[in-house]
Amino acid sequence: MDPKVLSEILRPKTRKELIMLSSIVCGLEFCYSAETAFVIPTLLTYGIPINNTTIVWCLSPLLGLIVSPLLGSLSDSCKLSYGRRRPFILLYSLGIILGLILVPNSDYIASKIFKSNYHSLSVFMTIFGAVLLDFCCDACQSPSRTLLFEVTNHNDYAIGLSTFTLTAGFGGGIGYLVGSIDWENIKFIEDIVGSDHKRIVFLISTFAFITCLTLTLTSFQELPFNLLPFSQLSSNNINYEQLVEESHEMTPLYSSEARSEVIETVVSSTATFSDYIYSIIQMPTCLRILCLTNLFSWMSLICYSLYFTDFVAQSIFNGNPTAPSNSESYKLYETGVKFGCLCMTFYSMFCSLYSYYFETLLNLFGAKFLYIGSGLIYSIGMLVIAITRSKISAIVLSFCAGIQYSTLFTMPYVLIAKYRFHEMFSGEPKPRGLGTDIAVVGSMVFLAQFILSLCMGTIIDIVGSHSAAIFIASFLSACSAGCATKVYYINQ
Repeated sequence: MDPKVLSEILRPKTRKELIMLSSIVCGLEFCYSAETAFVIPTLLTYGIPINNTTIVWCLSPLLGLIVSPLLGSLSDSCKLSYGRRRPFILLYSLGIILGLILVPNSDYIASKIFKSNYHSLSVFMTIFGAVLLDFCCDACQSPSRTLLFEVTNHNDYAIGLSTFTLTAGFGGGIGYLVGSIDWENIKFIEDIVGSDHKRIVFLISTFAFITCLTLTLTSFQELPFNLLPFSQLSSNNINYEQLVEESHEMTPLYSSEARSEVIETVVSSTATFSDYIYSIIQMPTCLRILCLTNLFSWMSLICYSLYFTDFVAQSIFNGNPTAPSNSESYKLYETGVKFGCLCMTFYSMFCSLYSYYFETLLNLFGAKFLYIGSGLIYSIGMLVIAITRSKISAIVLSFCAGIQYSTLFTMPYVLIAKYRFHEMFSGEPKPRGLGTDIAVVGSMVFLAQFILSLCMGTIIDIVGSHSAAIFIASFLSACSAGCATKVYYINQ
């Protein structure tokens, strides 16, 4: 590879460049906000019981637990000239776009296939679209995050991940805000796409996602596998001091550390599927604890993100999703869903705000304090919301979820980056791919969703209150804080 090109890829990135690299997650969260806000209410309006709607969510994590780490391992060894991560980002993106089309348009598509008695097909298409959308949104984050790692150096990891989370929170915030607006009452919008609120929101989400995807894919060139053979990089023929001189934008730090980072990237590229299986069975203790903490954290946040709008609509606004569409009870439910979207807008925006200052907070208080503290704050906030069931607490304490989400998006991966930079896995008998490690830790979101999907609906049914999901979120977050005390923190 041309040394100037290599030096350009490895140089320090500005905040604007990091935002471009992270734009994909802004689009993902935009889509995810539409999904979490409208899928369960949509299924409930079809007359599906709450315990069955939650079982729907087990299909996506089943796919994710198997497919996501496997594709993460395959991306580590991908030899396409386009790069190792971008082809997989594109693959997931196609699934996302298809899901965005199916969920709001299932009735219309089904009616074109069958002129009558198309209810069952409509329900199936909604569920299929929701599962595809949910799986691809979650799975796409691993190659997107790995791409960010591989075109930055370890000194940029913290600010890179905080930017990644900042853009995620911004995308989610705008997405939930879009869901809270009465688009059907805006004349020119109604003339163009009709008065279906859900269809309008998903259409806007589709355009937003495609825009964000384009920004990321055109931001920086990757380091392709076939252009960086290990034998060449490990030899003494490449003078990295000379690379620094040839690229005035690089700092002297890269003369030695850029080499170790690029070599690490190439070594990680040799991971195979068998290495992936081995990396799970023989996972280092520090990664096991990190996975367990991430699991509890995700379980607590999923309780909030999937069930919060329904909790607000039924427990705070006393609405009924199965009531006739022209009844006051159904209108209260719709109003409650929109208010829930507004609450989640504040949660996403605070996630962005917290992420912006994450690096400063990390340097000031340390990783251990932030990791444990975020779990405790979120736990207390959810407990108060569940007990009071008031509009004020729902909207004011949503910031607690923003802290938890920001921490989930940054802390585990900051720790993984530190583990790898300090060569904590150098004694492993087989290589551990960076993409594989990120995918394994990130796949805890699938396991969390799978566990909750099997039991949450039944728990809500037995308890007889939708507040149960928020109480459980509080308890699980307390568990994550307890696990965070056992996480290994370097230099702390």
